[in-house]
Formats: sequence, structure tokens, C-alpha cells
Amino acid sequence: MSEDILVDPQDEAPAPDAEEDAGSSGAVFDSMLAALRDARDKLLDRSLRNKLINTPIESARARQVRVFDEKSEEVFALLQSGKQMTFLAARAGNAEEAIEGEDEVAWIPPEDDDPDERGVAARHRDTRLQTRLTAEGLQKRLTSLFYEGQTLEEEQGINVLFLALGFLEWREAKQSEIARFAPLVLLPVDLVRDGAKDRFKLHLRPDDLIANVSLQAWMAEQFGIELPELPDAEELSLPGYFAAVRDAIGIRDGWAVRDNEIILGFFSFAKFLLWRDLDPSKWPQPGMLLEHPLLKQILLRSEEEIPDVPLVSEDDRLDDLFKPSELIHITDADSSQAIAIQEVMSGKNLVIQGPPGTGKSQTITNIIAGAVQRGKRVLFVAEKMAALEVVHDRLVDKKLGPICLELHSRKSSKAQVLAQIKEGREVAAPPAWPPAVMSVLQEAQDKLRAHSDLMHAGADRISAFDLIGRMSLLRAKDTPVPNFAFPEGSTWTAEDVSSASVRAQQLGERLARAGIPAVHPWRGVGVNAPDILEQERLKPLVSAFLAAAARLQTANEASASALGFLDEIPVARLGSAAAALRHLSARPNKADALLGDARVRGRAAWLKEAAQTGLRLNAAEALLRSSIRPECWAEDWGRVRRTVAGRGRSFLRFLDSEYRAAVAELRGVWVGEFPKSFAARVQVLDQLVER
Repeated sequence: MSEDILVDPQDEAPAPDAEEDAGSSGAVFDSMLAALRDARDKLLDRSLRNKLINTPIESARARQVRVFDEKSEEVFALLQSGKQMTFLAARAGNAEEAIEGEDEVAWIPPEDDDPDERGVAARHRDTRLQTRLTAEGLQKRLTSLFYEGQTLEEEQGINVLFLALGFLEWREAKQSEIARFAPLVLLPVDLVRDGAKDRFKLHLRPDDLIANVSLQAWMAEQFGIELPELPDAEELSLPGYFAAVRDAIGIRDGWAVRDNEIILGFFSFAKFLLWRDLDPSKWPQPGMLLEHPLLKQILLRSEEEIPDVPLVSEDDRLDDLFKPSELIHITDADSSQAIAIQEVMSGKNLVIQGPPGTGKSQTITNIIAGAVQRGKRVLFVAEKMAALEVVHDRLVDKKLGPICLELHSRKSSKAQVLAQIKEGREVAAPPAWPPAVMSVLQEAQDKLRAHSDLMHAGADRISAFDLIGRMSLLRAKDTPVPNFAFPEGSTWTAEDVSSASVRAQQLGERLARAGIPAVHPWRGVGVNAPDILEQERLKPLVSAFLAAAARLQTANEASASALGFLDEIPVARLGSAAAALRHLSARPNKADALLGDARVRGRAAWLKEAAQTGLRLNAAEALLRSSIRPECWAEDWGRVRRTVAGRGRSFLRFLDSEYRAAVAELRGVWVGEFPKSFAARVQVLDQLVER
């Protein structure tokens, strides 16, 4: 966010009036400078792992494509003219030198072919970049660069794919035998292809030409060498720039400029650009950065608590402090988000934290809209491009796309930036809302606030809001709706409710000990507390009852043991237990031996089945005796049964002569009233057939 929204440092940092204050200010300045230097050092990658300082040009495994036998000047001219270039795998003669398991092959320079008036061979003037990769290895390497480059640009919003033209060969010390290589000119490029099986093409992106600023800083800090600045693309002469680099490095053992060393690979400048922006000397005034109060709070991390008076206290209502016309919300915002938005609008610095899905992007969208409405400028930055796109899409959805100037990804070129500025200038400002609209909004807000006040009204009574909340909790527990009412409950105060709750809780505790009154043993007795004489008369009866209960308990335990029960027999089953004991005592003398015989136990299932069959036959015979004359049981009833069962459910059965004859035959042998039920007729016929 720009300084248009942040508090002006000059308003918060009073000028020192005394020498002591001046000395203190100088000490703070020195501390700030040291802290800023430490912070910047953490951003700059000073290790040899930085490809901008040390590119492994001879590595066969690096994520890059090395170009051979090409001229940097010709390649630059072709790409600058808008032509696309392709890549060539190693020639057949070279491919024979391929090492087994490797993608690269040995390189054999071809003879010069058809040079022009400048002496440049035809192979250097075409649009094909020669490599020493096999055809399979070249396609695999380009595919990897293509997809990884797309992923990095989608996530970070910056292009990291460059074609490096010319390399500086340098060494860490005079005696060092290890050569290091750093790119000098970096062309922002794109890999494109028409289809998955087509060849990759390389073309120049409409971005600015980039010099190796990391190398410039490294050379200045480590060796005191000031490399020349890179001119604009229209004014750049590669031979002239390489010559200037040679002049800058002078005569050093093992150092050289490789004009025609070309590599396609990934090079990132993000952290170095931030490192350069934090250099106080790059600012219009040296003190603008170091004297900023916000930067002091971040870098010095003072243990003193930073005074902060909230814009809206816990007891304040947002509606009472701000009118609807002052709240510029283009997306939904709850009270906490609205407070954060107004805090920013008032010029405060704050940090908003929260897990995903808590509305941070909505809050940022509203902050940007509110700031722009007030004539402010906003710089919105994020580490991931997805965060930028979410906020940008929200602004576009609310018809605020023209106020946005995208400075990331493919929108950061000069042409795109100028086109966006032109589009923004040509869009007319939206008309202001008429006062009548704000009046309607204010009226609606007042009504909603009055409704809220009524819901929370009642200093000594339960509010409707609290009552609805308690009912919701009870409903969530599946509490049944009470079938009683308190006629005067609407007049109860909070104290009355509390007192009634205490009494109800006491009653519940007593019921838990005494039991439910409806099933209590003394329910309905109607005897008051006995006097002393009555107690004396009851004592013998109670003693006799206790003695009988003890005898019953002993008999119960013995019965349970005799019957093989694990637990005592409930009182409700004592009658059944007594009957079982009587049958047990009346069993024949040899019954135990018979039941214990293994042969009998083996026939137990058969005996049980026979007994069940006998029971069924007895039931069938009883049914037949009450329905059919005995002398007719032995007749063949299969035909009658099939006719009645098969046609008895048809609503046209009265037209069926066979069905009427079968029913008449059954009616003729029936005892008593002939049943009208289809099921009853079939049941009797089934018993006749089974018999």
C-alpha cells in the first residue's frame, strides 16, 4: 500500500529540539542503517549456487539448453526482428559419438558454408539454434523447461525463462583453477508450440532487456569492478557491450568474455530487485527510507508497546460512528472486516491475520475500492500470483477493472502497461450516488438497528435474542416441547427466572433420590406422619415384614441356584419359578439318567422336530374338526384346492364354472357357517391336502 494510505512519517516524527535529541536521532539512524543492511544481506544470494553469478554451462544435467556454433549478435538480431527460432539436435555425425545413457553427444564443428559479405556463415543466419543434444534428449529438455516455466510464472507472476547471450568467465582467486561463468545479457523469451507433437519455437517477449544486476553487485563488492550498464534494446550493440565488459575487467589471469556462449535456462531476479529497492541511496532523499516510522517499528523491534487507540471500541457501534455513505464496500463485509477497513482508511498501519476462507481477499478488495474512491493510490503485492488474481477478479467483477494496473506476468511489458493506462484514462468516472439513495439506505439501516435493539432489549428481563438462543440449544438436544405453560411467565424478570431454575434443580435432585412419584410404593396411601403410638403399633408389623422379606430372599437365592440362574429371580417371575420347581420335584426318578444319556441327547433334535410336528398335526386336526365332516377327510382335495387358490382372487371368479363347482363341493362338506374369507378357505384346504 502506498504512502497515500500510510500515515505521513513527517506527521509522527517531530524534529529534535535539543542536542541530546539530535544525538539520539543519530544513534537511531545508525541503528536503522545497520538493521537495514542486515535485512538486505539476507535477501541477496551471495553463494555460488546463484546461477546469475555461477552458471554451470558444461553441466549435462542442469535445467538448461546450451547452444553451440551460433553468433550472439545474429541471434539477438533475429529475435529482435520478431522472428521465431527453433532448435536442432546434434548432427548425424556427432550423434555417433553419443555416450550411452547420456542426452548429449560430442561436438564437431561443421565447415563454413555460404558466408555473406560480413563473413557470417549461412548456418549462423538461419533461425535454427544448434545443440549437441540428441533428438530425444532435446525434446525432453525443452518440454521440461516449457512446463516448469509455465508453473513458475503462474505461481509467482514473473517470467524466469531467459536466453543468456555472452558469458563472463571469472575465477575466485588468481591461483584458482576452477572457472566460473556468469551471463551478461538476458533476453526474456517464451517457448511455444502448436501441438503436443510439434516442435518448440522460441520468441522474444515484449519485456525490457535485463542486465545481470546480481553480477554487477557481485563484481563491485568482491573485486571492485564496475560493469557497464546495459543500454536499451534499440541502442544495444552486443559487440560494443562485450568490449566494454572486457575493458572493465581488465587483464586478469583466467578471466575472459565469451561473446557467443548462449544458454536457455531459468534465471530469477526477484530477491535482488527487492535488495536494490531497499538501498537508501536509490531513493530521492536518503532519509525517506531510514526515517520512516513504520520501517523503524519493523527493523528495530522496540520492546516498548506501540500505543494504539482503536477506532471503534468494544462498546461502540459501527453504525453510530459512520454513515452508510462513508462505508465503501463493494463486497460483503461483516463488522470486524468493516472495522479493519475503516482503520486503514483512517491512515493506520495494521496486520490482518486469519486462516483461508475468513474473508481477507474481500477485505483487501474493499480497502482498494475505498482508497481509490478517496483519491488514493494503492500498491498491492503478494508472493503468489493467485492471491493477486483473486483480488483483481473481484475488482473486475465489480466493474472496477479500469482502475487496476497489472504489473506482473505478461502484463508488465511497456506495451501492456501503456495500453492499461490508456484504457483507464478513457473510462469515464461513474456517476455519484444521488442523496436519495443514501437516505433510503440510512432508513433501512435505522430499521434494522431498531429491530436489533428490540431483540436485545430488557435490562432486568430475558431478551428475545437470549430466549431464542436458549430454545435453539434445547432443540439441538432434541428436548421435547413442554406440555405446560406459565401464565405469568411473560412478566418474569431475570431474577424470577433464576429463582425458578434453582427450585426446579432442587426438585430434580430430590426426585433422583426419591424416584418418580407416579410409581412410588407409598403413592395414594394418604397417611400423614404417624405419631409415637402409631409408630409403636407399626413396629411389629414392619419387623414381621422384614423377616418375611429375608426368608423370601433366601428362598429366591436357593431357587435361582436350583434352576441354574446366574442372577436372582425377579419378583415378577417368582410364580413361574415356583411352578418350575414343582415340575422339577415331580419328575420321574430316572429322568436325570435319561436326560444325561448321550444317545438321548443325540436324538434330541429329532424328538424336538417330532414334537413340533405332532403339535402342528394336533392344531390341523382341531381346525378340521371344527370345519369339515370327519368322513370326508380322506377324499382327494388337491383339485379343489388348486381351483380355489388359483382363481379365488379374480374379481371375475363368479363367471368361472369350475371355480363355482369347487366352492360348492367345499361348501357341501363344511361344518357350520361357510367362511367368506379366501385365506380361511385355502387354509382348511391346505390341511386337508397335507393330511
